[in-house]
Amino acid sequence: MSQLSFLFLNSARRWGGNEQWTRLAAQALARKHRVLVVCRSRRVAERLGVPAIRLPFVNEADPVTLWGLVALILRHRTDILIPTKRKDYVLAGLASRLTGRINLLRLGIVRRLGGGVIDRLVYGALADGIIVNAESIRKALLESAFIRPERVRVIYNGVNVAKIQRLARQPSGEARLFERQVVAVGLLSLRKGYDRLLRGWARFLQRKGAPEEFGLVILGDGPDAGRILALSRELGLERSVRFLGHKDNPFPVVAASEVFVTASRNEGIPNAMLEAMALGKPVIATRAGGIAEVIRPGENGVLVPSDEKAWADALEELLGDEALRHRLGEKARATVQEKFHVERMAEEIARFAEEVRWRKGS
Repeated sequence: MSQLSFLFLNSARRWGGNEQWTRLAAQALARKHRVLVVCRSRRVAERLGVPAIRLPFVNEADPVTLWGLVALILRHRTDILIPTKRKDYVLAGLASRLTGRINLLRLGIVRRLGGGVIDRLVYGALADGIIVNAESIRKALLESAFIRPERVRVIYNGVNVAKIQRLARQPSGEARLFERQVVAVGLLSLRKGYDRLLRGWARFLQRKGAPEEFGLVILGDGPDAGRILALSRELGLERSVRFLGHKDNPFPVVAASEVFVTASRNEGIPNAMLEAMALGKPVIATRAGGIAEVIRPGENGVLVPSDEKAWADALEELLGDEALRHRLGEKARATVQEKFHVERMAEEIARFAEEVRWRKGS
């Protein structure tokens, strides 16, 4: 495989799972290819670990960003553009058409497209391929008549297991806050299902008589942080739920916890879940998006419907059975090591890029 030049686009204002994917993919590809990231936020740029240039990303048709992209593509002889957010899709598509480069969208949640002009333009005319991280996302895209199957490639997220395990061993004064601890990591948005997680947690505590030994630790920040904190107070969970905000290194907290939880309403395959599995943590999760493609109930985790009773049942079962937690956690670790390694992800991205170039005759 020849060396390629990749340009990632990321217009996020804050760090989240999408930005984590960008960092992992860019760093892994940089071992064999040339990689540059164009982003909006200084905070994101500083955390990427690869060369990054900031542009304003004011809107989908921002001329300053568009012509900045064109100049960078020509200067760095970019072969492949990989936009990672909806705003970036349009800008990357326009820049790719102006320069004759390949544009591969990356989509990490289930999105059903209409047949309107905008979707046909963004996902059809301006896109040469679409990278998704779950089969469920691919199936949703293929419901649209203008998306051809060969243009959508499932490439599972990859994580750097050795690095996660090394970071988890770093000292942290806030790692163990409760005798038996559950942890959630991610953007604080209602899409992530924190409302139903908190209600399920409240029901679990009611069953147990609200003992102080149990605690839920939530790491992250986001647009709905105020509403989620208010719900926690409304449910009387001040003593049993701790919000630690965003942490550059969440892994000591995850490693110190008994169970990892994710209650999302819409997902691909969340990096935070894979990272917890790499640390041998059993997972309780909803069936959102591609999660059910990873979690096999009773083997490497627990899948639950959205209602709070089901959450309380799952929490009671896992927190009450150490042997079950150990068995599920060990299999979770093995699952990540076998299928979700970052090097495999990078190889599949590069292979897909080469295939698309060949089809276009680039």
